[in-house]
Amino acid sequence: MRRRLLAVLAALIVVVTGYAVYTNVSPYTLEASIEIQATPQQVWAVLADTAHYPQWNPFITSSSGQIHVGATLTNVMHDATGNTTFTPTVLVAEPGRELTWIGRVPPGGIFTGVAVPFYEHWLHTDTLPMFKAMNDALAHRVTGG
Repeated sequence: MRRRLLAVLAALIVVVTGYAVYTNVSPYTLEASIEIQATPQQVWAVLADTAHYPQWNPFITSSSGQIHVGATLTNVMHDATGNTTFTPTVLVAEPGRELTWIGRVPPGGIFTGVAVPFYEHWLHTDTLPMFKAMNDALAHRVTGG
């Protein structure tokens, strides 16, 4: 009986460890896009001006830090659940071309952690619409209309 219990416990540890490794090396990504009738430089100017996010951005209501590769930003995100501080690291910062960051949201970095499957519904119903609202607000801010 004891051997069987140890075998079951060992199998459970292997499964949990494998799941934890998989979810931590396979980041969960939310994406939203929009076409903006403006030059890339006009769009970049608004994105890079993080001090003015509170004036137009309904999702990232506050942002501080420098936008360059390797920098850590401190963003306050607002969605249906309230405010969350998000500290992404800038991966790509090519003015007029691409701004990419990666980060984790507390507790425990759920975007790349074992809890992601339990939060997917919340991410799609509460957070993804805010990405879309931010894109719309960005387009409005850039085009002035």
